[in-house]
Amino acid sequence: MSYKVNKIIVLQDYGKTHVRIAIETEKTIDLPFVAGDYQDLVTADQMKSNVFEVGDTSLFNKANLARISEDVGENGILYLDLEENCWLGTILPESEDIVIDLSFRDDKRLLYSFFNATDQKTISLILKKVNDKGDTWSQIQSNSSDPIYRQYFIKKALETGKSEKVKEIESHPELMTADQVAKYLQKSVKTIRNNTSDGKIPVEYAGGSPRYRKSKIDKWLDGKKV
Repeated sequence: MSYKVNKIIVLQDYGKTHVRIAIETEKTIDLPFVAGDYQDLVTADQMKSNVFEVGDTSLFNKANLARISEDVGENGILYLDLEENCWLGTILPESEDIVIDLSFRDDKRLLYSFFNATDQKTISLILKKVNDKGDTWSQIQSNSSDPIYRQYFIKKALETGKSEKVKEIESHPELMTADQVAKYLQKSVKTIRNNTSDGKIPVEYAGGSPRYRKSKIDKWLDGKKV
């Protein structure tokens, strides 16, 4: 089945930083399809003319978890160009109608594609990045023409996303209580409250109660540990 792709979002993960690229295009592809390289779908001029946004923070938090939501429009693709020597151990899509595929790049990086086959404009995902101790990259490279083999790794990640482990991911909202931030940082609640009293951790107050904004905690952790 052929689909016309109208928009491509690329997230390049470099560990502590990331790059986001938004590309408007009109390209016809066949599904099921090999993820391939997003540069196969656009010209060099298109890559240069579209928006590059360099982020000074990681896509993933300290527990290697990420919530990603991107407006790709109908028939759009989100690419995740993952940090080298890593793979996605958990994938939890908001919709089961997102078509997921997996490929590789030449520099020990795996490339995930998420095609929006839904009637929604946004792709929303919860992901967990895992160190590639099993050398997944080499296995994908050696079996790159076998879609069943690629889907094996995706199925494993989807099954993990549906398991009890996803509760850990969902327990870290943007605005957290002391109990939630303690679990997020894997510290005791007493330590968090002491650090709050001492002014050692970013905090804001809602009705007199301390609340901890996850994005500020992540930035703070880049320069200092609890």
